[in-house]
Amino acid sequence: MVLCIIGLLIVILQAAFNNVLTLFLENMDAVRTFINQHKTACILLCIFLLAAQTFSAIIPAGPFQIMAGYAFGTWMGLVWCMVGSMLGSFLVMLFTKKHGLKMIEKRLTEEQKAQMERLRSSDNLMRWLITLYVIPGSPKDFLTYFAGSSDISIPVWMIVSSFGRIPGILLSTLNGSALQKKDTPLLIATIVLTILITLGGQLVYKKFNNKSHNNKP
Repeated sequence: MVLCIIGLLIVILQAAFNNVLTLFLENMDAVRTFINQHKTACILLCIFLLAAQTFSAIIPAGPFQIMAGYAFGTWMGLVWCMVGSMLGSFLVMLFTKKHGLKMIEKRLTEEQKAQMERLRSSDNLMRWLITLYVIPGSPKDFLTYFAGSSDISIPVWMIVSSFGRIPGILLSTLNGSALQKKDTPLLIATIVLTILITLGGQLVYKKFNNKSHNNKP
């Protein structure tokens, strides 16, 4: 029953995400005015959206982070995104410590399931997870679910995940801030840098997976 309710909430959140993103892109000046008039409410909304996104593990965080950078600037956007993401990670850890991977197991590919089994049987689980987590473009929300289903303690994982998320969130909020300031050169530079880092991270992540498979940790 609980899982059905959570699943329904995720579907609703996905629809809301699409509508919010469309509204933001079509009415950027009006959105900025609204933010200035209702800053506290917007901060709370930002935290809620990032927490819900992390818990859902299917909705991309990038657009929310870019909107946060647009609304609050690079550094405060980073702060509020981190608060939301860490709150979501904490809830994921609490959920999986009690229910395991029931939330996401149907969405896992066979490759992901095999990787999780290899990690679970590894003598260096924490080292492997930390390495995977800090790679740009790695599925951090899925890894958080896996961490919660393992013997890793909540405080330890919260520290690991906080450092692992900072680089990617910072790039996204920088994009949003450049967009708000209409700083085209900076915007183009950050977008290109984000693409290069993401592509590089994907290559490293794939290579790391192949290595872990060959070594059968």
